[in-house]
Amino acid sequence: MDILELVKGLNLFTASSIMLGVYLYFPLALQIRRGTVTQSLATYVLWFALDATVGFSLLARGGSYGLPLAYAAGSFIIITSILKSKDYGTWTMFEVGVSVMVIVSLVVWEFAGSRNAAISATAGMLLAGLPLVSDSWKSPEKAPLGVYVGYTTANTLNCIGANAWTVEERLYSFSCAVLCIVLVVITVARRGIALPEEVETR
Repeated sequence: MDILELVKGLNLFTASSIMLGVYLYFPLALQIRRGTVTQSLATYVLWFALDATVGFSLLARGGSYGLPLAYAAGSFIIITSILKSKDYGTWTMFEVGVSVMVIVSLVVWEFAGSRNAAISATAGMLLAGLPLVSDSWKSPEKAPLGVYVGYTTANTLNCIGANAWTVEERLYSFSCAVLCIVLVVITVARRGIALPEEVETR
């Protein structure tokens, strides 16, 4: 498979979503290094494995593979930044439970074929995002709200640019968009609750 075959099927929406998705990892990595935001190492390790799984599964079926492969590369950048920042977060029974469910999705990928792999790994991706949802609820001031809004945009563009309403074309980007919307809503809502308390303590 050559480069021309790989880029065939990309349109303005999907190309824009991939470029935006890749770009957003760099300011996020910088914020992590500066200590202005925190991100879950567990989430990004799992996302790296799952995004690669989804991407290559969709590539095998001719689906919309560009964004998950871009996210796999970006997750590696974030993992490196978290490790350098030495702010790894905690690995509690919650993360252990999520990891087990993600491993189950990878087992399904191994034995159930590429279409079911895309479904199971996408489910695993959502499960792997639960630690970030928890972190956004507990520490909304440390959540990268602008980045979450950017990823909501990137995933929406990718969903719009898909060629058909099929699992291969839209499930991954639609699911990512839903997760990002949840993160945005929780962060905004929790910041709205926390701000008056912060003002009173100053």
